[in-house]
Amino acid sequence: MKLLLDDRFAPITSEFGFIEKDAAAVAEWFREWDESNVRGRGVVNEKRSVTGSLEQLLQMLEPLTTVERRRHLFVSTRGAWTAYFDNGCDGGDAARLAFFALELKVRAIRLVAVPDTRRGVATVGGRFGGTIFELYGPEEIPGGFLNSQRSVSVANDGGRWRFDQHGPLLAFEDPAIFKARTIRDRFSFEHLARYLGQLGIDAFDASFYERTGVLVERRGPHVPDMRECSLEAVRASWEHVGGHT
Repeated sequence: MKLLLDDRFAPITSEFGFIEKDAAAVAEWFREWDESNVRGRGVVNEKRSVTGSLEQLLQMLEPLTTVERRRHLFVSTRGAWTAYFDNGCDGGDAARLAFFALELKVRAIRLVAVPDTRRGVATVGGRFGGTIFELYGPEEIPGGFLNSQRSVSVANDGGRWRFDQHGPLLAFEDPAIFKARTIRDRFSFEHLARYLGQLGIDAFDASFYERTGVLVERRGPHVPDMRECSLEAVRASWEHVGGHT
């Protein structure tokens, strides 16, 4: 199965998410909230509307950064959901959408789709693969993990595959898939796409995304240890011995 834009924009598209609210409202809330956390060190957030193909919108996230994410992109879709991407060198941080969901009183989704290209723990290059679906709700769940309503994942954890799930089954789920003999087959990219499709999201089809979005960018001093990296450089680092996307 093909990933979003044939995975050419990984790691940006390796982990991203969706919020069930329009892009303008989500971006404005995020601009204010994020700026409140960094204003003390002289940082302000600039918000601007952007247009273009999905490829062009994602390119606006460069340069990618370590430690501190400086750019956040909210893209409208053909559904009821807004897509969220950020500019982390190591991939997105869509787990933060759990907080978005609580604050905005909506549902949000985190997804991870990483092809397994590592050829051993000691190998340089490549990536440990994984497939993750996590659905967040607008309220904390008593006895649960904050507001995570449902989570299913398989991941190459340093050379060993593991499968995890928590939360009650969603109405459309078929638990028979979790009995596959091979762990990595218990939740594949195809399964992830099917889950998202049941929620009205065609995450891996570029035509699902509108040509409009909002970019929120931090302006001002960055943290001392931050460094910038190009998408090209990050992807080139995967090619050293360990394989390729």
